[in-house]
Amino acid sequence: MTRRAGRLRGVAPIAVLAAMLALGGCGGSSGLPDLTREREKAVVDPNLFPSDFKKKVRDTLRPTLTNWKDLKDGAISEPVLKPLSGTTRYVVCVRYNEKSGNAYLGVKESAAIFLSGEVTQFVDSTRELCGNAIFQRFPELEANT
Repeated sequence: MTRRAGRLRGVAPIAVLAAMLALGGCGGSSGLPDLTREREKAVVDPNLFPSDFKKKVRDTLRPTLTNWKDLKDGAISEPVLKPLSGTTRYVVCVRYNEKSGNAYLGVKESAAIFLSGEVTQFVDSTRELCGNAIFQRFPELEANT
């Protein structure tokens, strides 16, 4: 056997092993994330109706208030789809009168903006957001719980 043939004989098993490893990943799990499954996940609707919107508004608003235990005149609207910056989102309008010291500050009106059923923004109300809102009592906001 020549020297050259001896060198090629050692290369052949390495080439076969490399081919087996490369093709072995085609039939089974490689341990890498399956990107096709990522694409199959359900897309969440950005305008998903905000279920339990009263609790979500209360829980988002309370931490922003100075004295949430002394509120009165709580009122809230039902979620309504409104145009916002070229898109549409559910908006809930809320009114309340917060106490500071010994006096109430006056009725304040805010708007909760929802994305995929969750509050993402809480802003001062505008005529466009809450001008036509129909309010109902919101005792959950006034409750000390």
